Amino acid sequence: MDFRRRQNREEVGFQLTPMADLFFVLIIFFMTMWIYKEYERNLEVVVPKASSGKNSDRAPAELIVNVTRGGRFIINGVDKTPASLDLMLQAVASYDRAQPVIIRADAEAPHRFFVTVFDLCQKNGLENVRIATLPPEK
Repeated sequence: MDFRRRQNREEVGFQLTPMADLFFVLIIFFMTMWIYKEYERNLEVVVPKASSGKNSDRAPAELIVNVTRGGRFIINGVDKTPASLDLMLQAVASYDRAQPVIIRADAEAPHRFFVTVFDLCQKNGLENVRIATLPPEK
């Protein structure tokens, strides 16, 4: 006895549904990453212009410290005190001393606030600290 089913199997052609699913997943992923990138940039901080200022490529996992003109330290939208900033930089340095740190200090912020952040970076041994500036207007 032959129990196998005798079917005429049709050739399956190119399926668009899995391709569309993948496309939508990629769109959601890139939109989410873009939102987080923009979230790091605090809009109330206006960085100063410098003749050597230029737009540089972003490094993966860089830490951006925003310093407002009122002396608030903001990382990823969260206010930090100097003590909590010190603890965070300590944890970052224990993991990787070459971790990129960008200080975005407002042009009108007193210099002492910038020095506070820079001093904490140096105290914790972070080696890759940069200052955010804008290129001059042409």
